[in-house]
Amino acid sequence: MTGTGQTIYLHIGRGKTGTTALQRALTGARSALLQRGIHYPEAAGGARGAGHDGFAKACIDEVPYYMRMPANPQAAAQAMRDELSRVQAPAILISAENLELANPDLVRVFFDDIWPGASFRIILYVRSQDELAEAEYNQLVKLGRSSQTFADFADREFQGDFLALADRWETVFGVGTVQAHVYDAARPCVVAQLLASLGLDGDGTGWLETERTNSSVGIRALTAIRLLSMLALPDADALYARIVQGFDGRDTPALYLDAEAAACFRARFAASNRAFARRFLRPDSTGPDGDLGGRRHTDQDREAIVEQIRRLGLAGV
Repeated sequence: MTGTGQTIYLHIGRGKTGTTALQRALTGARSALLQRGIHYPEAAGGARGAGHDGFAKACIDEVPYYMRMPANPQAAAQAMRDELSRVQAPAILISAENLELANPDLVRVFFDDIWPGASFRIILYVRSQDELAEAEYNQLVKLGRSSQTFADFADREFQGDFLALADRWETVFGVGTVQAHVYDAARPCVVAQLLASLGLDGDGTGWLETERTNSSVGIRALTAIRLLSMLALPDADALYARIVQGFDGRDTPALYLDAEAAACFRARFAASNRAFARRFLRPDSTGPDGDLGGRRHTDQDREAIVEQIRRLGLAGV
């Protein structure tokens, strides 16, 4: 299909906002989505329930150190092109959290080559920066991709400027194309938020429902993995998986900031959050301090967990 009436929805992340569960649900609901006029591709990872990160990786200019790339990233992009060239549905949904790292110009050229004149909607989930930084760091450690401390990660690597990310995509795809949502870790509603961006009513009950996945790994398991990752052990991935399994259900949540430190960390992004909310959040629910809200842990919970970690002797290890 090469008409100009195509609508392309690009869910670009971020990671740690319920993406894994959402993508598995989307894979299971491909037929239901198609009945509603939306094609969710099977290519580039879509059929496996893993989203379309194979396509996203083909559009990344600077590959981060922690990313595992396929042998031929362009093969995934070509598979996506081949599938989309046969699509008859009026709308396409691409979901890939790695798109946040992609070059928007490359993404635009890819789709313009298939559907000149198509309209675009960029769907972006964001999260309170303190919990997002901890979640991203824990994921890197869990996979054995980083042995640095959380403090070093937060200061040197964490990218918490959502305004810059959204602006980069809006510059390429046009004013008004970015639709942002705040991920509420305490009461996730990612399905309803996505359906709203797709112009569909309801919360997906009966046809698009997510199951909880990616349970958090605790501080003892992560500390063990991080220290062992410095040794370059053989069959390390299998060892890390055994550690995670061994502590499953009996570990302490892996937090690194007490309530005061978490507030200070969020304050780094206050001005950016306020500007981001004014431009991209509808409705704008942020407070005057730029707080996005939606956190899993209350201040009281955070203080209690951090104290448990101190008693374990693992604070700052």
